[in-house]
Amino acid sequence: MAKMPGHRTRTDNLIKLKKMNVVSIMAHQDDEMRCLGTMLKCRARGDQLHFITLTDGSGGFVGRSQLTRKEAAGIRHAEMTALYYRPWQFYNMLISAQEYGVQHKLLFGTDYPFASSAESIAGLQNINCLTGGTQLPRIKEKTIEDLLSRDVFKLLGIE
Repeated sequence: MAKMPGHRTRTDNLIKLKKMNVVSIMAHQDDEMRCLGTMLKCRARGDQLHFITLTDGSGGFVGRSQLTRKEAAGIRHAEMTALYYRPWQFYNMLISAQEYGVQHKLLFGTDYPFASSAESIAGLQNINCLTGGTQLPRIKEKTIEDLLSRDVFKLLGIE
């Protein structure tokens, strides 16, 4: 979207600030989508991001009152993991990271026990199948290769 000359967005002021620790406090696990664009801009500037969720998701689901609190919490936990099982969300997360130039900050995880290493690797390697026959942007092969070959332990300071 082109900006009009002299027009400023609400997040333009973030660029002028010093590096920060940015904390997003959310009631529910899926509330991060409401601030994700701003958080990605902060991350691209080099800020440290922290997410705090105030609930475990056990409060249930609208229209599914038959679920126990334990079942609801289990479902919410699963929603925060095993992203490649939800390819559209997985694709959008990777595209956002790529567009903001923060893909080098991503760490590959297998989502065990929800998926094996082989399933997780195949899910990542095949993510561009979603864009076949469309004009949607593709995840760069280098992004995929880097995610799979990055030394996660070294990055985390674990020797």
